[in-house]
Amino acid sequence: IPVFIRCAEDLTEEGFDLDEFVRRAWKREAGELDLKLKLDDPALASPNRTQRALFILDGLDEVILGERRLESFFLRIKDEASEHHRFIIFSRPGALPAEQELQGIPVLEILPWTEPQLASWLEAWRGLNGG
Repeated sequence: IPVFIRCAEDLTEEGFDLDEFVRRAWKREAGELDLKLKLDDPALASPNRTQRALFILDGLDEVILGERRLESFFLRIKDEASEHHRFIIFSRPGALPAEQELQGIPVLEILPWTEPQLASWLEAWRGLNGG
């Protein structure tokens, strides 16, 4: 199950509570479908420990956590991650904690495409599209 969490909208000030983040994210998504649910509705419950889930946290750099809270946040992510629960966090590099706090967490940098890469991709796409 993919769980898309918009950090600027779904993270709360009360600390790290993954269940609360998920409830807020799913309530927001339900609202976009004109479904009016209360935050404590059972339909918004987090995936259980044995259910495979990918938590996608987008825009961590849009939330001001401070150095200590940011370190604590990543420590909790490490604690919550398991064989069944995985996390992807999108953020600008400057908003990430120090390298030692990220130990054991793969960090990938997404770079812009070069002009030759764009041209190659468009040519391949046009070939698939038949145009």
